[in-house]
Amino acid sequence: DPSNLNACINMSSLCVKGKRYQEGKEYSLKGLENNKQSHQCLYNLGVSLAGLGDLEEAAITLRKSICAKQDFPPAYVAMATIYYKEEKYDLAEQALQNGIKMNPDSADIHEKYAYFLRDCMQDLSSAIAYLKKAFALNPKNHMYQAEINRLSYMVDDA
Repeated sequence: DPSNLNACINMSSLCVKGKRYQEGKEYSLKGLENNKQSHQCLYNLGVSLAGLGDLEEAAITLRKSICAKQDFPPAYVAMATIYYKEEKYDLAEQALQNGIKMNPDSADIHEKYAYFLRDCMQDLSSAIAYLKKAFALNPKNHMYQAEINRLSYMVDDA
């Protein structure tokens, strides 16, 4: 029943946004009973599992979400976040790079990669380049320009 699936997607999404991960997990699993390939239910389940501390199962589930829908940037970001928490920085970077490759028009994934480069890799010049890409994709987000300016001053002072 598609309306049931949609209800499960909506409820699991609300639970994830509200950080009610146990409920999010339950709604996601119920939705997957209706459609085991629902990328949104898989994504919500992955985020819920990560929120509950089951990072290994969360990573497996997020990989399934990405396989079901490769042009969904939040799944790559969630995957990278898990790897980052596990201090698997090379895998976090790979997840973000794959996200950019599959979603070249997503300002959000470029932004997240820029912050990863800034915070984890201490590569300010590359971070600036990716923030410039994000800003070109979403010129209404002036926070990108502010961060580009801030990082540029730091590079110039080094």
